[in-house]
Amino acid sequence: MKIITKKDVGEAEQKASDNKDNPEFQFFSFSPRLGKIRISHYEELMDKVPTNFYDAWLEDCELKVKDWVESKDKKDKYGLFIFGATGTGKTYALFSLYRNLLLQGYRSRIINVVELLRLFKKDFKYKDENNFENYLEYQGMLLIDDIGAEKNSEFVDETLYHLINTRYEEGLPTFFSSNLSLKELAEKNGDRLASRIAGMCGVVELKGEDKRLK
Repeated sequence: MKIITKKDVGEAEQKASDNKDNPEFQFFSFSPRLGKIRISHYEELMDKVPTNFYDAWLEDCELKVKDWVESKDKKDKYGLFIFGATGTGKTYALFSLYRNLLLQGYRSRIINVVELLRLFKKDFKYKDENNFENYLEYQGMLLIDDIGAEKNSEFVDETLYHLINTRYEEGLPTFFSSNLSLKELAEKNGDRLASRIAGMCGVVELKGEDKRLK
């Protein structure tokens, strides 16, 4: 996967501005093989990103994250599991990946695991809600932030496993961030869940002090 830089986006936006009457210039097309995204749609999606991560770019991430993105030898593991202590840049890296995927024309969703489970629980309260089926049938890139932060219950464990196992079986790229290693996640959420993630994801550990406390 190519890393799209601020300079790349700036130059494309300038061309769009200089050619407002030409529809061809109103798209980002950094990976023609994959497709393109209308600049206005990209901006709408980015407007929903939390303020703290609006300026998250892969070019500013830890080297090991960038190395994984640019690696051509992923051995069929097209997702990524980023883990490390609090404040080491995991969520920043995940939002950077989200931006990069959008810019290359991939359909992508990013959501915190607690919010994801809140949506699933609404299905039981409101019969016209179909959030779980919606995510279960979603074929695009899915990025789940802070997995392992959720409170365990039979509902939580089975629902997460069902979703992740479905994406594993269908070969759908899925990205995660977590404060827990896969071993720790297995102890908390069960071996089945951790095994599926290990089978579908490369693993990157971010180390260091809490950047928020500096």
